[in-house]
Amino acid sequence: MRIVLDTNIICQDFPMSGSPFRVLFDGLPRADHSLHIPKLVIDETTNKYAERLRDCQRRIEGSLDKARRLSGTEIESPLTDADIDSLVEDYSQMLPSRFAQAGATIMDYPSIPHEEIVKRALNRRKPFSRGDAGYRDALIWENVIDLGARPGQDIGFISANRQDFCDDEGNLHPDLVADMEVRGIQSGRIVLFGSLREFVDEHIKPTMEALEDIRQRIAGGRYPGLDLWKEVAVVVSRLPYAMSDARWDPAKLGFPSTFERLRLAGVSDSEPPHVLDVRELHSGEFLLYVLVPVECEFSVLVSRADYYAMRGRDAPEVPDHDWDRYHVEVRTSRWLDMEVEMTFDPATSEVTSVDFVSIGKKLE
Repeated sequence: MRIVLDTNIICQDFPMSGSPFRVLFDGLPRADHSLHIPKLVIDETTNKYAERLRDCQRRIEGSLDKARRLSGTEIESPLTDADIDSLVEDYSQMLPSRFAQAGATIMDYPSIPHEEIVKRALNRRKPFSRGDAGYRDALIWENVIDLGARPGQDIGFISANRQDFCDDEGNLHPDLVADMEVRGIQSGRIVLFGSLREFVDEHIKPTMEALEDIRQRIAGGRYPGLDLWKEVAVVVSRLPYAMSDARWDPAKLGFPSTFERLRLAGVSDSEPPHVLDVRELHSGEFLLYVLVPVECEFSVLVSRADYYAMRGRDAPEVPDHDWDRYHVEVRTSRWLDMEVEMTFDPATSEVTSVDFVSIGKKLE
């Protein structure tokens, strides 16, 4: 399969050092896949990298201003404009170099006439949605269908932008299917994946050798050089930060529908990790898939009427009776299953990546 990455995929892991990218780069030759990266994606990713650094700088400056007022002393910023310029310059060289190491083909900007792009925007044909929003997406899509029109393997387009590339059922949008028909591209020849992990799980992992004996040894704490508890504890400690912007569905966690604005306040306990799968990369590293039960503390808003109805029957802790005129803030907890993926190099006894995958209702 010929793989095309959208900008939003790289922006989830700018250094491309997490397990999904490690597995992708490692498995490309063995699984007979090839990587094709639009030049636009490289330019846009570099720009967003700079934007994220500037955003970090603003947040740091805000915190430093508070610290300066509290202490009455001058505190220098650890992230200056010169630092950012240097980091962006290094990144602009690293990104194409890393793709070159993976044998990727860099695709030039498409030569589609401006008139066609404007017509598409005016008619709000996907990936345009409103106004000129979608201009860069339209150019990336043009790269994708240009590649699909050439002889060769099917196309795997990996993009988290389902809003502009998919219909309500998650399939490729009819506007884009129509583009394929105009170019003579057979239906199903371009396959959309919503995440890099989705593609890796479906097309790379099945080609990797499962190591059941190693899995049992790691699960039993008998593999030399790997302290799984220690590595998992780091992920658990960072969970509130990783999920700070998450939107929780109370029903999916077993909470009453009267609970509003669930926020993960902390993790109070965890159980031993379960090693579900271990596979070997071509490089010799191990890919581990681990499940960790964690007791999560939630801050929740409940209407005053619903709160008074709870009183006397297992009413939750109330840190703030006066959140606002209509709500009470309560604290409650749930045991959830956290999924973690990591890579481990047995030659150096080094954990080379640890990635939080997901969290959901604990399976009994």
